[in-house]
Amino acid sequence: MRLNFSGGSMRSFSFFDVDETLLRTKSMFDCLPFVYAVTGARGLNYESMLADIKSMKGKGCSRSKINFHYYNKYSGVKRCDVRKACADWYSYRCQNRSLFFYRSMEDRLAYEKSNGREPVLVSGSAVDILAVMATDLGIRHVLATELETDDGYYNGSISSPQMLGEGKAFAIRKFLDSKRSKASECSAYGDHSSDMAMLNQVGDAYVVGNDYDLLVKAKEMRWKVINPNTGFIQKVNEIILQ
Repeated sequence: MRLNFSGGSMRSFSFFDVDETLLRTKSMFDCLPFVYAVTGARGLNYESMLADIKSMKGKGCSRSKINFHYYNKYSGVKRCDVRKACADWYSYRCQNRSLFFYRSMEDRLAYEKSNGREPVLVSGSAVDILAVMATDLGIRHVLATELETDDGYYNGSISSPQMLGEGKAFAIRKFLDSKRSKASECSAYGDHSSDMAMLNQVGDAYVVGNDYDLLVKAKEMRWKVINPNTGFIQKVNEIILQ
C-alpha cells in the first residue's frame, strides 16, 4: 500500500478498483510478457505463471495464497527494470485504448473529479505496475500492493496489508483518517465479490459488471450497478437476478 500525502483542496474521494473495473484485463498478468522480456526472470514467464495459478486454483488455494505466490516470483528482480517494462506495456496497450480501458469508466473518473471527489486507485496489483497508469490518468493516490525491496531488488515479500478483501477496506480507512475525510461523502467502484468490504466503506457504492455474489450484496445494500461497456447506471431495486 502506498499513501501519497501531497496537498490539495479536495477532501472527498472516489476509490476505483483497477482490474476489470477500469481496465478490461488483469494488469498483473497482462504486463508479464513485457516484464519477462526486460528482466528475463524465468518465474515471470507468462505461460508458466498461468499454469502455476491454474494448478493452485484447482487445489482450492485462496486468492491470498495465490497472490503471495505470484509476487514471490519477483524475488531478485530489479525494481527499475519492472517499472521500465510496465511503462512499455502501458504504452503498447494504449495504442488501442478502447480494448484496454472501459471508456465509460474513464468517463466516471472524470465525472467524480468534476463533482469534487478525487479519484484513488485501489488494487491488488502492484504499485510499480500501476505507476505509469496513475500518472497518465492524473491520479495522485494509489493504494496497491507494495513489493518490498533490498538495495533496489525485490525480495519476494509484500508489505501489509495484502490488498484483497478486508485489506482494501483497511487501506481506505487509513487513507481517509490521514485526510480527515468522511467516508459517507466518498464513492467506490468494484467488480468482484472481494470488493464488498471496500464498497461497504463509502456512502456511494457502485457495482461494476455482473458478479453474482456482488449483485446479491448490492440488492441488500441498495448499491447502484453500472454496466462498464455502456456506462448505464441501474438502481439496485431494478436488478433482476436470474
